[in-house]
Amino acid sequence: PSLAIDLVIENDDRGVILVLRRDSNLYATMGGYVDVGERLHDTVRRELLEETQLELIGEPTLLGVYGDPRRDKRRHTVSVAYIARTKGQPKAGSDVKAVEIVPFDRISQIRLAFDHRKILDDYLLWRESPGHAGVARRHEGAENPAEIQRDTC
Repeated sequence: PSLAIDLVIENDDRGVILVLRRDSNLYATMGGYVDVGERLHDTVRRELLEETQLELIGEPTLLGVYGDPRRDKRRHTVSVAYIARTKGQPKAGSDVKAVEIVPFDRISQIRLAFDHRKILDDYLLWRESPGHAGVARRHEGAENPAEIQRDTC
C-alpha cells in the first residue's frame, strides 16, 4: 500500500479547514503522500504549506490510522490522520481548487471524498471527549463490519 497523511486543521472554535479537490469537486481533509525517506511530521508540514499556505503551530496530534483497502478507489492507501493548529491565512495552493473554513455544525452536510467522513466523525468524537482522550474506546464493539474500518491507536 501507499502511505499518506490526512490532516484535520482546527480553526479556533469556529470549525475546520477543508480543501475542495480539483479532480472530484468534493471536500476533503488536507493530505498527501509521504515521500520516500520523509518523516510523517515533515510530510504534514510540506503538504500543509503546498495545499493551504498555512504553517503548523507545534506538533500535530495523532488521530488514527486508516488502512481499509476500500478507502480510496485509486489504490490501497494507508493514511495516518493528525489534528493540527495552524497560523496564517488559508489560501488554495496549486493542488486544490479552494480552501474553506467549515463550521462544525455544517460538516455533516457536505460531500466528502474517500473515507474523510469517518476521519471527521472521529475528530468530532475526539473533540467532545474529556481531555481529548481520543476515540478508540468509543468504537470498541460498536463498529459495523460493512463500514470502512479505522485502526485504533
